Amino acid sequence: MAYRRDLDALEARHAALDAEVAAKRRERDQVGEMLHDAHEKERAAIVQADIDAGGPEWRRRRVIHIVIGVLAVVVLGLGLVRLFVIRSPAKAGSALSTFEQLTDEICACKTSSCAADVNDRINKEPSIRGFTAKSARQSARFEALVERSAACHAQLNR
Repeated sequence: MAYRRDLDALEARHAALDAEVAAKRRERDQVGEMLHDAHEKERAAIVQADIDAGGPEWRRRRVIHIVIGVLAVVVLGLGLVRLFVIRSPAKAGSALSTFEQLTDEICACKTSSCAADVNDRINKEPSIRGFTAKSARQSARFEALVERSAACHAQLNR
């Protein structure tokens, strides 16, 4: 009959362990809930401290200031582009008109020394020296003026 007592003892031990595991699970679940509640309280305290310190309003103002700064940079950049890029065709046009006037003077010259003087003025003119064509039309006009002034200068040297 010792066998029967050993079996009963094992069954009793198994039941005791099951009860112990169930108790530990309940205890673990309770501690988990307490930990979750503690985290929630801590987050709520941090959020409340942020609100009390004006955090959301401060961040909103910071974003507005950043947006205003970016807009100011964009507007300034567009103004500079308009100033230098959009107005440069007028500068290129004035350089071409100056070159055209000087080419007319070369063609009107009767002596080669007169043509050489006008040619020196062309070479010294900063708007002509720094000329860069903004379009194919301006480039073609500039090339035509160069050919015309060279032809008039060559005609006087014959």
